[in-house]
Amino acid sequence: MKSNSEIRRAAFDLLQGQWGSGIAVVVITFVFSAMASGVAYEYSGIQLLINLLLIAPLSFGVTFHFLRWVKTGTGEGPKGMWDGFTQTYYKQVVILALLKTIYIFLWSLLLIVPGIIKSYSYAMASYILAENPEISGEEAICRSMRMMEGYKMKLFLMDLGRIGLIILSLPLLCIPMLWICPYYATAFAKFYTELKAETGEK
Repeated sequence: MKSNSEIRRAAFDLLQGQWGSGIAVVVITFVFSAMASGVAYEYSGIQLLINLLLIAPLSFGVTFHFLRWVKTGTGEGPKGMWDGFTQTYYKQVVILALLKTIYIFLWSLLLIVPGIIKSYSYAMASYILAENPEISGEEAICRSMRMMEGYKMKLFLMDLGRIGLIILSLPLLCIPMLWICPYYATAFAKFYTELKAETGEK
């Protein structure tokens, strides 16, 4: 499997000449999430419901958008980011988000670290579901766990770089996030395709 630096470089190359498409997805995601959070704030007590029914399908759509980008080499603009709300995926996406929330919460009851480890074990589930809409959320999680055996630290180190850039962007009013988010969304999608090829997972 390629090194993280090679994966990040491939992601950067994919975005050349297409940054506008990636940034548009980030802006729309932020606005939609802010509106959904505003509804949750207005009607306290429904944050989990908002996350499951609105934020999770949106996040899935964005994940699927960048996965297609990696596979085809071309960004399709914001229109492809709403697939999580389609009849093909919506039910499975909500169930997947619910299961991940429950499992990570239960593991976190032991200690924070087991919860974090499990979150990386489940990290490929959305990509797997995107490519296999016929499977259940539980099956996507199981496949993700198999894929991530021996690779959780590698993904953690990739994520650590993203977190570092986010922290550095804070004094700049988070404006660099417009580039950081599509860059790492592409890098994570590329990580998945490399990991899939490495492990032979369908």
